[in-house]
Amino acid sequence: MSPPERPSSTTRLNPKISPLAFFECLQSMDFEAAQRSSAIERKESTQRRQASDTTLYYGEIPFHTLEQILEQITAIHEEGYHNNVYADIDDIDINGCFVDLGSGAGRPVFAAACLHPFRSCIGIEIMSSLYASSLVTLGEYHKKLDSEADLHVLSDIREGGGSSDSDGSAMDYSSGEAGSHRPTSEVQFFHGSILDIDSECASSTESVFDWTKADVVLANSTCYKQDMVDQLSRLGRRMRRGAHFVSFSYQLDSAFFELVLSDRLCMSWGDADVFYHRRK
Repeated sequence: MSPPERPSSTTRLNPKISPLAFFECLQSMDFEAAQRSSAIERKESTQRRQASDTTLYYGEIPFHTLEQILEQITAIHEEGYHNNVYADIDDIDINGCFVDLGSGAGRPVFAAACLHPFRSCIGIEIMSSLYASSLVTLGEYHKKLDSEADLHVLSDIREGGGSSDSDGSAMDYSSGEAGSHRPTSEVQFFHGSILDIDSECASSTESVFDWTKADVVLANSTCYKQDMVDQLSRLGRRMRRGAHFVSFSYQLDSAFFELVLSDRLCMSWGDADVFYHRRK
């Protein structure tokens, strides 16, 4: 059995381009517009069902918070590598597939694609309006990625020492060790329920990516109900041993997942508990 691939600690773009600079040049992403779309669709859903679905409330993971999470996952994987946690596991790749469960308008997926050298970044979203928004940004993302002119512009921003943040303060693009990867080109979005990979709880015939095949899974689960978290835990047992699953506010079933670390980080709605799990 071949040894597992040594994890890369690189979470940066090439020396000339900042992940944040590339992320912020995606102008079609609008947090407030996504909130409004979510609220309208949630209201329509409530009227149809005559009951409010709290799992559809919209909130996002800030760019720098996701950066912290990905750096922590890399550190956990690195420590596991040195402690021979993966000695008999040869198919977990920290730079493999990243999946965001309930990806909203796609911002965390694009942020992950900019921050870490994942081979693929995937989002799954049930709300039609948010899924449509993510596809619009995906088109812009590929245009930016293919445009050398845009990359040169970002290089000039970086060399100039930064730009102005929303509060007018200087934004430093030069901190941290520069890496060599460009933003991930393999970015996809799927429309449907994150539970629909299981025939027993499938609510539609739409094809949804089987996220249990991913190496790193993220669930913004603060607004989930306990029964939904339990369903995720049951589905998550299909994940390969050693795979990483990060959840918010709720822990996964300890029968299938080891809780490696917990933290409390800033989100768009306030602070939230973040749980770093590893599939047993």
